[in-house]
Amino acid sequence: KTYYKRENIHEYLYLLYSPKTATDFFHHPILNIVLYRNLGKIEYDKIVSYFQVPKISLKDYTDITTSFEDVFSSVSMDGSDFPDDIMERSENSIHIPEKVDFDFIISSIPEKMLHEKCFSSEIKELINTLAYIYNLSDLDLQNIIRGCITEKGLIDKALLRKSARDYYQFENNGNLPTLIYNKQPDYLKKPEGDSSKWAKLVYTFENITPYQFLKAKYKGGEPTSRDKQLIESLLVEQKLPPGVVNVLIAYVLKINHEQLKKSYVETIAGQWKRLNIETVEDAMKITEKEHKKMKKLLEKNVVEKNKVRAKSTEKLPVWFDKNLTNEELSLEESIQMNEILEELV
Repeated sequence: KTYYKRENIHEYLYLLYSPKTATDFFHHPILNIVLYRNLGKIEYDKIVSYFQVPKISLKDYTDITTSFEDVFSSVSMDGSDFPDDIMERSENSIHIPEKVDFDFIISSIPEKMLHEKCFSSEIKELINTLAYIYNLSDLDLQNIIRGCITEKGLIDKALLRKSARDYYQFENNGNLPTLIYNKQPDYLKKPEGDSSKWAKLVYTFENITPYQFLKAKYKGGEPTSRDKQLIESLLVEQKLPPGVVNVLIAYVLKINHEQLKKSYVETIAGQWKRLNIETVEDAMKITEKEHKKMKKLLEKNVVEKNKVRAKSTEKLPVWFDKNLTNEELSLEESIQMNEILEELV
């Protein structure tokens, strides 16, 4: 966990937690799938086999372990205050944003089918996690949950996990879930409070997922599998943060006639990775810098100067060559911004 104190000299406080045990990690609904997705089946199976413990029957064995009292003896000591700040093993939980309307789901299932403890806090947390992993809507969950209710009116957790996974794979040609539905992590976001156009653009890129942004570019239609796979490769293989990927998408679409050419995108992504571009602001600044460099080279060609300049002006992102500190959004830009922000609702 990271804490921040704003003073003349800013202070950061970091709390370190113990890593999860292999058992907890492989049984976690998110970490297990992300590991599988990033490594692939062969490497994943290697790691699983490394942590597997052989199952040995103790039926014919006798326990001859020495007892504690055979090794240590009790001694008397004066009473004293024992410190209460001794280091202990603690694990931090993974917080998943709530996205499920449980009132809607529960009201859609006949009461006779449900036990009073059916939707416990543990079950709700699991359902919310599955909805996050597999990007499931409330209607999707309603149908999945109905098929996982036992005769006792409780939800079979193992069946629920399997049904959610099977549903996703059926809808996605057998593929496992991707990371394109994640937003920019909080620690890489710009502090709020700035109301300039630049800050609004940064906020938009930070608070929309690459999938949502790509879908907005498709005018609400479903992006192609090729484009989604390309975006996922930027997140998984290049390990670019989601907000930075959004800027990269916007940049390439603007300067490349609304086309996402894989080789071109990966070339820029590789450069940004080498330059350790992690924040939206850094990504926007480097696109502006690269544009200015490109414009200087193009201006040397007198014949093509006006033609290239006209195309560049038409295709550039709105933050290029502008002082955005106090400038108001134009009507057209406001409409475009609202279209993007509507995807966040």
